[in-house]
Amino acid sequence: VDRKSDAAKQDALDELIRRCNAKDENWNSIIVFPEGTCTNRKSLIQFKRGAFTPGLPIQLVTFEWPYESFDPSWTSSSNRLYLAFRLLCQFRILVKVKISEVINPTDEEKENPELFARNVRHRAAETLNIPTSEHSYVDTFLSQAARKAKFNTAKILDFEFERLQNIFEIDLAEAKRLLELFGTDEEVKKTGKMDVKQFAKALGLPLSEPLCETFVALDTSHAGFIDFNAFLIGLTFIGQNPTSEDAI
Repeated sequence: VDRKSDAAKQDALDELIRRCNAKDENWNSIIVFPEGTCTNRKSLIQFKRGAFTPGLPIQLVTFEWPYESFDPSWTSSSNRLYLAFRLLCQFRILVKVKISEVINPTDEEKENPELFARNVRHRAAETLNIPTSEHSYVDTFLSQAARKAKFNTAKILDFEFERLQNIFEIDLAEAKRLLELFGTDEEVKKTGKMDVKQFAKALGLPLSEPLCETFVALDTSHAGFIDFNAFLIGLTFIGQNPTSEDAI
């Protein structure tokens, strides 16, 4: 599935629904990993709605990897060769598999796949005794872009992109473009924050009064700095309101 293509994602969803409803003994069960990516297992990120759209019973299966000397988790920042080497050096790798009771969706959950997904995720989190997070696999794409641009990711990506995406209709390509713009000054890449002069430099504009007023509006904490979250929201709003852009 090309995750950057809405058409490809829809095709995959349609095929999943077709197989779930097919009267074919070859498709008795379908295995889906609903997070859609790998994580460090500290929390459960959003479950994608695909597995829950057919509105059929779910057999919840959870996995745990207890470890002593090396965490086997793979994330987008992990070195794959190093991870494989360290795994091969372990005397044993433990995996705990728990098969829970089948979850039958309510009428409301059948009509609302997102609700069904949230409720199943809550059940899985309780089983694993870990919290949930509203991060999604989309955050991993932005994180990869930040690492490629040499940002300190711990300082810059402390928000859930999909939530902003839903509110401001920001697409990933535009977020990556603004991330590159945010890192115009190398010091910003290290600290994850920019002052008004760095803001002007990123926009390629003179340090004018309208620009300073815009910066002050984005600096809601009045600290003299803004982070990428504020920069992303502010520039997206300006881009969606041409009169604001003209004013700057």
